[in-house]
Amino acid sequence: MDGTGVDIETTEGARRRAPRVSRVVVGAVLCVAGCLVASVMTGLGCALMTAGAWLVCGAKSRGKLLAALCCLVPLAVLCVVSWENLGSYALPGVACSLVLALALPGRIGVTSVCLCILATAGLVAGTDEVVLLGAGSNLLDYVQSSLASLSDQYTAALSAGVSSTSIMLAAAYQNSIDLMRKLWPLMYVSQGAFDVLLGLVGLGIARRIPYERLYASYLRFEVPVWGIVALAVAVALLLGGGLDVPAAPVMESAGMCVLLFLRVLYFLQGLAVSMYLMQRHGVGHLARILVIALLLFVEWSFYAVSVFGAIDFFAHFRGRERETVANQASEDGRGQADDSRALGPGDE
Repeated sequence: MDGTGVDIETTEGARRRAPRVSRVVVGAVLCVAGCLVASVMTGLGCALMTAGAWLVCGAKSRGKLLAALCCLVPLAVLCVVSWENLGSYALPGVACSLVLALALPGRIGVTSVCLCILATAGLVAGTDEVVLLGAGSNLLDYVQSSLASLSDQYTAALSAGVSSTSIMLAAAYQNSIDLMRKLWPLMYVSQGAFDVLLGLVGLGIARRIPYERLYASYLRFEVPVWGIVALAVAVALLLGGGLDVPAAPVMESAGMCVLLFLRVLYFLQGLAVSMYLMQRHGVGHLARILVIALLLFVEWSFYAVSVFGAIDFFAHFRGRERETVANQASEDGRGQADDSRALGPGDE
């Protein structure tokens, strides 16, 4: 007891016994808020819903059902209020978040994440198709007409000029439009990747996975064998695109999209191998930062690192030591943390 007559021990004990906000309540609030945000900013909504669904799932015996309801009920409300402007935007984010939070924890790998990205991209494209069908159009016609309109507007704006610069700009812009006609599906894949990656960020924050564990896991990043099979299929499609057959444009477009998607994956693998080799040979921190910046922001290096990553599938630059990367990272001050610090109540 102090001079004011207040029992300090009693006060401190009351503070320790003060009720804490339930994980279920926090998770439910995050799920509802994330669903509402997903109708405007899908990626941020995915992060909130994934974190909230994992918290709800880990705190109750029937947490999966409760987590699904916390996301699906506000989604149903959004669909009733406005399917075109709200529900169609939130639906892919809700599906992505529920898969990440309820199905993937403990089984997150390159294959599962890629499948989730492609499924999310397909769902986004499907919701757009449903909305356009309701307006009397379809997705393919809408994309082609939009690109044609952009091409006509820009060509008309440059038609007044007869300088060589105007002619070159018009030609470059027309080439870009032609390329977009072939690669427009990648816009949906990019949207799906953005949503999934932000959802994984939300999952990592909810599970309190330390940076050291993420770093050690990334150093072991490797594209499975299906990447080589997909690469061969992409090359075959590109070769088929040069044939004089009705399906040649579709084959060329599909081959280019698959090839660009694989290039990103093999770039990530090549970057992981580069970081591993720099760590293994004791390259300083400043030198590592400069090399990584060079690899990320110089255009030719992106292609070189992608090829390096594809070669690693056959050359195994990390060899048998790939399994002991975590121990080497520990020696460098970024070792893999104990799993008990990374896993929450629902991970066991």
